[in-house]
Amino acid sequence: KGMGVTMHRIAHWIGWRERHFGLGALGSRVAVGLFFSWYWHIPLCLGGAVVVLPAELHADAPRLATYLADSRADWVDCLSPGQMQMLLETAPARGIGVRHVNASGEALPIPLARAFIRRFGVTLSNVLSTTETAADICAMLDVTPEACDAWETAGFRTVPVCGVVVTSNHVSVDADGCLVVSGRNIEAGYLTGEDADAFSVDA
Repeated sequence: KGMGVTMHRIAHWIGWRERHFGLGALGSRVAVGLFFSWYWHIPLCLGGAVVVLPAELHADAPRLATYLADSRADWVDCLSPGQMQMLLETAPARGIGVRHVNASGEALPIPLARAFIRRFGVTLSNVLSTTETAADICAMLDVTPEACDAWETAGFRTVPVCGVVVTSNHVSVDADGCLVVSGRNIEAGYLTGEDADAFSVDA
């Protein structure tokens, strides 16, 4: 399957990232493990440096923790909840050496989020992105232990993601309970294969 992203959507995305994940607040050395080059492009466009996480470390949490600490990365974009759980269980005593993490890729269990923040002393955001549409959709910017407690009290099992919706995107739920996303930051999705028409910019 192939995918493409247009430059005007990248520009729009970078503007949103600068507003909510500015390097002045989070730090200019960003560790990125995602395989799309446009994720690497964002910190560079904002005047930062990219620390590329080698693919072989994605499932090797002790080595990943050491690599993050030794690289002097300020924050990570992104760690999946599965990686966060592995780091929680196996990271060395000195921790992971970063001060902020963007979680993405899977639903983030509230107990994991709370434990990760307390164990590593990081700030945490939960970002909903889609590989297929090459875009951030929305994010819960401030995931804190207190917020986790409140969400659990409200009956949530996972951390919400749509605290802030990317500018000019729209997120709603249709009559069948399906999430509907549209907007200027949404790409059409797969270029080839059986899922080529699964997404629509105008959906």
